[in-house]
Amino acid sequence: MALYFIHSRRWRENHDAAIKAFLGRAGTTLEAFLPDLESHELMFSLGKHFEDGPLIPALVADAYRYFARLARDFGKPAHTADGFLATFLAADIEDLKKECRKRAPADLEAVIANATP
Repeated sequence: MALYFIHSRRWRENHDAAIKAFLGRAGTTLEAFLPDLESHELMFSLGKHFEDGPLIPALVADAYRYFARLARDFGKPAHTADGFLATFLAADIEDLKKECRKRAPADLEAVIANATP
């Protein structure tokens, strides 16, 4: 499963048990794409476009913590499944991966600490 969020707080709160149950099953993976906390331009832009703008950096940092905790707890690698839809989306996902930085769960703590006001 691949998820694309700005911060996803309410969704995570509402579906935490289902997310953990999903990851607890054999053969499942979760790949989360979140805004780059170290991109001040991006964070500024997001802040200007949403009602909860001033809170966006802290909410994104909270999402980093949540997904980093899941990665540590479940230790699952991420991959894209086969099939027509997956093949169609894979091109866009590969472009995102070229533009995004992948972080190990341990590295996220430093990013979060540096971004938290």
